Order: sequence, then structure tokens, then C-alpha cells
Amino acid sequence: DKHPSAAELKQKAALACDPNVPLRLRFQCLHGLGHALLFFSRYQLQASLDACEGLADEWSRSSCYGGVFMENVFNATPESRDLSPTDYHHPCNKVADKYRSECYHMQTSRMTEMGLTTEKIFQECQRAGAFRRPCFVSVGRDLSNEVRVGQIRPTAQKCELVAGQGRLDCMQGVVYALIDNTWDGRYALPFCASFSQETDQAACMRESA
Repeated sequence: DKHPSAAELKQKAALACDPNVPLRLRFQCLHGLGHALLFFSRYQLQASLDACEGLADEWSRSSCYGGVFMENVFNATPESRDLSPTDYHHPCNKVADKYRSECYHMQTSRMTEMGLTTEKIFQECQRAGAFRRPCFVSVGRDLSNEVRVGQIRPTAQKCELVAGQGRLDCMQGVVYALIDNTWDGRYALPFCASFSQETDQAACMRESA
């Protein structure tokens, strides 16, 4: 069966999401588009990112890139993914800089899959150079699942493994993921309250506002 050419993918991508729908729904469409592009390009990572380039503005393109990278990390058939069995930073360290932030926003899920502990993942994030922050936020997003199953203080302790901006980024990743799923503070506020330092509790609450 014939699959679409690069030009056709780019053309279809540009028209896929209605620019007049509310922002949140538009994001979901663009993110889903990224997933679909990787699937329809038979897991050709760069071809899918190139197709996202057909979108009109940077926010739309980034939303699409994020879907591509998520599909690459979470696809159910591992052999089709563009991943390395040994390099914790692949493909983020291979793609152009403009894609790396969205790539690192997903990459810690891959690091976890490769057997790294949270502490080791933080060490790898420190090696991500200019993209440390999205890497730390990605750790938080991964940890948000633990908060949902009642591991509140243990999750805060994991964010506490890293200091300074990295800790704030970890908190942000947890809080954004929790609020994004429930649209309220039922998980985020107890998580923020469980930090041992008041300054961290306050910073976390600001992220939840």
C-alpha cells in the first residue's frame, strides 16, 4: 500500500487542526497530529518533524513535535521506535536544536524504561546542557503517576533529590501533569504541602495557581 509522500504529509498536517477551536482543544489536536504523523510515516522521526514544519506558528509546531516524540517513546511495538539501547539521550542529542526541548520533555520516560533510578535520571538531565530544564520537567511528569496512587511524600522526596532550579522544574512537571488531568487541585495541593521546606511548599503552590 502506498504511504503519503513527505510533501503530502506536510500539506495534510497544515490543514489538520482547526485554528478557530479553543487553545486547549487545539493543543490536543496538534499533539495527536504528531502521533499520527509518526505512525503514517512508518516511524521516520525526521520526516514526521519535517511535516510538523508545515504548521503556521511556533506554538503549533512545538505541540506537533511533542506528539511525535511521545509516539516514539510510548509506541507499543518497540522495534519500530527510533531509540538507542545504550544512549540515554538518543534521539534528543541527534535532532536539531529546535526539536530538543520537546524531545527532552519525553525522554525521561525512555530513561526509566532503560532501568535508571530517579536519582540517575537527574544526573543524566544535568548532562542535557541547554535542555536541562525540559528534562527535569519530564521527570516530574513521570513522577505525577506516583502521586495519583497515593505516594505523595515519597514523590516530593524524589524532587528533593535535586536542588535549585532543577527542583522547581521537577515540581512544575508533577503539578502541571496533575492539574492537566483533573482541572483542580485535589492531587497537586497535598503534593505541595508534603515538601519538607516551607520555601518549597510555597514555590510549589505558586506553580499550582
